[in-house]
Amino acid sequence: MDKKPNEVLVSIKNVEDYVLEIITMLNQGAEEVEIKGVGRDIGKAVDVYNMILDKLGNGIKLDSVSIGSENRDKKRLSFILLRVKKVY
Repeated sequence: MDKKPNEVLVSIKNVEDYVLEIITMLNQGAEEVEIKGVGRDIGKAVDVYNMILDKLGNGIKLDSVSIGSENRDKKRLSFILLRVKKVY
């Protein structure tokens, strides 16, 4: 699977590591960041979004939420994709 430039794929790292990565992306000029959680990491992706919301408050907004499933290694896995935009 190809990773998009402003996409963060949540997996085994700590939630705080992903939060730092996303805040760094936004500070370096990214207008929007996609947070993706697959399978068991869906809940962790939501935790990452909630922690970013706590830290940045009105500085970001949730632009869209997509849910679905994709095939990986002959298995169908659910995913959630949270698109976060910077607000001025």
